[in-house]
Amino acid sequence: MPDKASHLQIRKENVRQYTKGKRHQEKKQIIVDYINKVTRAIAEKREKLDVRQNDLMTLRKKQVMDLTAYIFPVSEVKSKG
Repeated sequence: MPDKASHLQIRKENVRQYTKGKRHQEKKQIIVDYINKVTRAIAEKREKLDVRQNDLMTLRKKQVMDLTAYIFPVSEVKSKG
């Protein structure tokens, strides 16, 4: 049977391990929260990027249509040969 001194030593070690485990849990939670926050921020930025890319694509199409209609109109040319 363990004596009182060894029992106290084991108890101190258990408390130390419990405290250490609790700190690790807190650090883990902080990291998980940070990852979730960054993931949400990336998703929001991705949505904004998609909207801007769609707007840009629409603007490019309009500009190309304007170019072909007003600046470089395409017409059929027949040679007299």
